[in-house]
Amino acid sequence: MHSVGSNCNYILDVGGTLIPKTKDQIIDPLFEKWFLEFECNHNVYLVTGSSRDICVNRIGIDVFMGAKRVYCQHGNVVYEGDIEVYRNPWRAPSEVYSFLESEIRKSKFPNKKGGHIIDKPGYIRFTLLGSDASDDEKCDYRVWDNQAGERDKIVRRFYKRFPHLHAEVNNKSSIGVHIYISLPNKDKSQVLNNIEGKVKYYGDKIYWGGNDYSTHQKIMKHGIGNTYMVDDYKHTWELLKNETSVSKSKG
Repeated sequence: MHSVGSNCNYILDVGGTLIPKTKDQIIDPLFEKWFLEFECNHNVYLVTGSSRDICVNRIGIDVFMGAKRVYCQHGNVVYEGDIEVYRNPWRAPSEVYSFLESEIRKSKFPNKKGGHIIDKPGYIRFTLLGSDASDDEKCDYRVWDNQAGERDKIVRRFYKRFPHLHAEVNNKSSIGVHIYISLPNKDKSQVLNNIEGKVKYYGDKIYWGGNDYSTHQKIMKHGIGNTYMVDDYKHTWELLKNETSVSKSKG
């Protein structure tokens, strides 16, 4: 039960905003305790590119359940508490898979791994390198792709073939190797579709090419609130302290 002390809606990214940026890190226990009280007194929505299970493992079940809604898989699977209330049913047509398979065969990158085409709820995660690659191998591919421009060329060919769909290169991640394919506007900005009133959005990738940027753009375009690019969860914590009567003490 939420005892809401503000009409504003607080929307927060998870990775790099509520938890450390490092892969597989979990929420700081002191911040978790404070944030749980914040959730009790405010309208809090969480949005993440991860699945429910990964999200719960990183922020804890109490924080997950304390949000009014959690938008997983870039907003394509939505939970209220532990109940799934929405799942994007979209699946790409067979022609898209044929196109991607032909691009794998044509790729000149010499060290391909397995797992090139991964179906996710509402989108495809595609990589020429392969999802089974290590972080070092992903960095090697990034260096190669920065010279070859392979992913950008694939996206241009994709739009010529499928102008009604959306394809995006995650260029801003240090180990990003993917192309995301979906229907238009089926990204993290979906969190705004069913929220009434003013919003404040907190994310660590509010820049062109970052996966928080589309949400920032929609908020600014419609004049429905403010966005805050944070450095890490400690920065988020400091900003949220100014929004609440919850104790300012960390310990």
